[in-house]
Amino acid sequence: MERTGKETLDQITKAIKEHDEKKKLAGDNFTVFDAFNVLHDELAWSALIAYLLNPQAEHNCGDAFLKLFIKKLFSPIELDTSNIKVTPEKSIGELDKKFYEKGGRIDILIEDGYKRAIIIENKIFAQDQPKQLYRYNNYANDKQDGYVDYRILYLTRFGSAPSADSTNGITKYECISYIDTVKSWLKECLKICEAKNRIYDFIEQTISAIDKICKQTIVDEEIENAIERIWELQNMKPSKKIEILKAKDYTNYAEVKVQCMNLIKQYQQEQFGEVISEAGIKAEVLPFEGVLDGYWFRKADVLNNNEIKSIYIMHDWADSALYGGIEFKETIGEIYEELVNKKLLDEDKNNQNTLICHFGLDDFDELYKHMKKILDVVCKIS
Repeated sequence: MERTGKETLDQITKAIKEHDEKKKLAGDNFTVFDAFNVLHDELAWSALIAYLLNPQAEHNCGDAFLKLFIKKLFSPIELDTSNIKVTPEKSIGELDKKFYEKGGRIDILIEDGYKRAIIIENKIFAQDQPKQLYRYNNYANDKQDGYVDYRILYLTRFGSAPSADSTNGITKYECISYIDTVKSWLKECLKICEAKNRIYDFIEQTISAIDKICKQTIVDEEIENAIERIWELQNMKPSKKIEILKAKDYTNYAEVKVQCMNLIKQYQQEQFGEVISEAGIKAEVLPFEGVLDGYWFRKADVLNNNEIKSIYIMHDWADSALYGGIEFKETIGEIYEELVNKKLLDEDKNNQNTLICHFGLDDFDELYKHMKKILDVVCKIS
């Protein structure tokens, strides 16, 4: 017998309340960050991350945590993880307070024995300092003491972009976030820890602390399973799951609505791969791992196409704007010209390689309709 909408929502509400009660009884809301009043302390967070990334630290997991972290990067770097030095609060010389060309402190510096490095700037609430990332880039490119390869990571709660003053024109940096990159990395770390040992427990507390500093309502796995089980969504396409979740009446179920809206966001990411697959485009959809330059980012590398390098969708944390786009190997080509003629893309007057289609706020349906039209053109010409 099919459940009514009210019965379905009642059961999910019950599942949420039971889950919350279990967390209270188990003490899962406790973290050492709260106990020592360092929840919002950037130095404490930098020390913690540096500790986990350090293969010589006493977490006894060697370079496993570091390797998992590198895999999370949009542009991974090859490091000799058997020969790593991790330094929190690394001094790079006296700060040049006149021109701000050099000096300062790097929050976390990871170096190997072959002059390759990861530079992490950790920003939870603090403002950017003058030419901060620019100075780090100068340090990395120093002729005598610089690196042959390096990554500059700008870590914030939600993946916000650095200020123009901080970058001063440099583009070699990647934005990562606590809520996506770091949290998903820590979940991977849990899988290689011995269950319920001290480091496992500490990482669990760290994940809970991230939820607190980001003030995010997270869809707990237990609740997510309850929703999918009750609505029998497991074998449906992401687009159908979204349709069902949006159609429900949440008038008297505020806590359920929050959980379901988070699920919709997850399904929207999955829908991107569905649209590409249905279009018949040969592409590799890359895992959603976080953010890039202030956006969350989902990308597919297009295979066997002479003109198109990738297709992507982005969401700007700052103004909540939604984008879809195509990255061309060359600006002008047959596919590009046809898309411009059909007004599916705006002409790239600046002759840039990346062309972005703009869509309305929170309108994922229009985004995917437009993306389908673009992919139809790509298929016909390819």
